[in-house]
Amino acid sequence: MDSTSVKKQLASQNDLVIFFHGEESFFMDDMARYVDSQLVPEETKAFNYHVCYGKDSTVTQIVDAARRIPMGAPIQYVVVKEAQQLSKIDQLESYVDRPTPSTRLIVFYKKKLDGRKALTKKLKSAAVLLECKPLYENQVPRWLGQRLKQEGIQHDPQAVTILTEYLGTSLDKHADAINKLKINLQDGQMLTADLVRKHIGINKDYSVFALQSAMASKSVTKALRIINYYASDPKNNPVVLIINSLHRFYGMLLTLKIKGARSEAQIKSISGSYNPQALMDYREGVRCYSLPEIKRALHIVHRYDARSKGMGARNLAPAQVLKEMVGMVLSAK
Repeated sequence: MDSTSVKKQLASQNDLVIFFHGEESFFMDDMARYVDSQLVPEETKAFNYHVCYGKDSTVTQIVDAARRIPMGAPIQYVVVKEAQQLSKIDQLESYVDRPTPSTRLIVFYKKKLDGRKALTKKLKSAAVLLECKPLYENQVPRWLGQRLKQEGIQHDPQAVTILTEYLGTSLDKHADAINKLKINLQDGQMLTADLVRKHIGINKDYSVFALQSAMASKSVTKALRIINYYASDPKNNPVVLIINSLHRFYGMLLTLKIKGARSEAQIKSISGSYNPQALMDYREGVRCYSLPEIKRALHIVHRYDARSKGMGARNLAPAQVLKEMVGMVLSAK
């Protein structure tokens, strides 16, 4: 979703029902902040701005608020936050069919609506329905570069690469990292990969990239040393993030192997990566793993991803999940 164009649409048009839904909470929260701080006029907030929360409200209460006549103004705003916690939200369909002309109802629903439901169909035909989709991994660097530019932070491409590979596709985590960088960087200072490692707390010798390199070369000793480091500081080395990174790595190895990529130019073209270390790891992985080994590694990583989230027969400690997973992957034949 292009939040800039959506903000312009909200400001320039008088749509009576605007319904945000989807699983990317960052976009949703960003739009909610825009509504609170910029869309709703200050003189309106005292009497003609009503904020409801799904957990504490009913559809009847929300509709009643939307049916009220504005006090001394031509329009009022009713905003529903955390609407995914609202019971019987399908009952909102009748209001969407006949909205109050003097009310702008704006709903934030942090789940994807079921397209088969009558409410969804009515929203598509009679309101503004906007889906906040999570970005794909290859879309994050562009978004991140734009965000850094908006915050006035000059950066080199390697800084964006490091942030993307370390923090994945979570825009909330990227936003928190940018806020931390703004505090620590001097005015006009160029953001480099080394500064990202320093201020975001990425230890180069024990980062997820170091583990990826160890896995690419099938270095059991190095991989276990890195995992033991993670076990000593689990708060700053979340297992889910590490496993997701390895899943992306082996997924790309599978693509490269199937397409027969061997040279750096071929790997760069297919992977879209310009990180010299990442390119070296992909090349090493293609050399060291057979196609069946890569497929088995992906299967193992997927299985242990489920275990890290509490699914499966055994409830393993995070460090044990990683140790077992790495041991099985590196012994795969």
